Order: sequence, then structure tokens, then C-alpha cells
Amino acid sequence: MGDATGSGTLLAGSTGTEREIRLSPDGQTLAAVGDGTSVTVWDLSSGKQTALAGPRAPVTELAFSPDGTRLASAGGDGTMRVWELGSDRSTALAGHESAVTGLAFFRG
Repeated sequence: MGDATGSGTLLAGSTGTEREIRLSPDGQTLAAVGDGTSVTVWDLSSGKQTALAGPRAPVTELAFSPDGTRLASAGGDGTMRVWELGSDRSTALAGHESAVTGLAFFRG
């Protein structure tokens, strides 16, 4: 991921075309949407890349939980998914009748 001039270093596995890029609250994890339905997470200290499975429709939004342990995605099919980072667990939240175009965690 480069700077405004187009220079910089790509992370391993990055195509350079990622969108919906989010940095975790502690600055140690980067998440991005790739081809529309692929979500990839990078541990910035180790460079380790993890592809998250689940979305079936284009991902429209990403958000980290305030403590950085979960990542949520919103989809064009009205589905949201929440991953427990560092594990294989995720939960799909369905029920919206149209695309979900925004989401956020509530700190409370």
C-alpha cells in the first residue's frame, strides 16, 4: 500500500487494488476488501496474511471492534459477518432486505 505518489511497499499477497482498507485500533492489524467478496487481514508486525471466508456478495464496509479482537463486514446482499480474529469462528447476521452500506461497533 503506497503513499499518494504511488510509491511504497505492498504487503505480501496484496494486489495493490484493495479497497475498504481499515487499520485496527492498536495499529497492528490491517484489513482490506480485495476482489469484492474477499476479505484479507494482515498482522503488520509479522506480515502474516489471513484470508477470511464467508462473504458471498460484494463487501461494502469493514469495521474493527474497539478492542481489535473482531472484524465485521457488511455486504451487498444484506448480510453482515463478524469474525473472531485469531480463530476460525465467524457469525453471519442476516435479515436486512437490501445492501448494508455502513456499520460500526458500539463502545459501551
